[in-house]
Amino acid sequence: LGCFFHITSVIYILLGPILFKKWKKRVVFFVFLVGNVVYLFKIEYLKKILPFVGELLPGTLGSMILGYLQNEIFSRGLNSRFTIGFLERTFSFCLIFTYSDKLNKIYNNNCYVNCFYIYIFLYLFCSEIIIIVERLTNLFVMSYWILYPQILTFLSKEKKKLFYFIFLSA
Repeated sequence: LGCFFHITSVIYILLGPILFKKWKKRVVFFVFLVGNVVYLFKIEYLKKILPFVGELLPGTLGSMILGYLQNEIFSRGLNSRFTIGFLERTFSFCLIFTYSDKLNKIYNNNCYVNCFYIYIFLYLFCSEIIIIVERLTNLFVMSYWILYPQILTFLSKEKKKLFYFIFLSA
């Protein structure tokens, strides 16, 4: 049904096995660290790989990839790296990573935790091409809406005050 709204929703079907898998925390944290290196040092690799992928894929999808790469507006990277948004996403990752076991145990939210990780990893690893960040991250941002209210139930009154202060400062 999602494909009637936008074809990128087909990614949910492809990621089905990944979304429900319980990932080791070491692996997730390692990928997060590598993603930060790629993001902060502006390591470009997608612009070298995607032209080959675009030529291999048949039909509209392949031509769309090549078209986006040839358009200088869509193929540019994010302007600035160290932003308030980056700090917020890093803070959110640390918070959700810390409470992920509890979220999965009490609320059975493995799918939403993994959606959040995919959201962060897309942002970090695909920042060299802005159209990927703008389009694909929107498919996984809903994890914020589910996880943040649940995390608030775990925090003490003092930690909630600190959380609201940090959250509203950003």
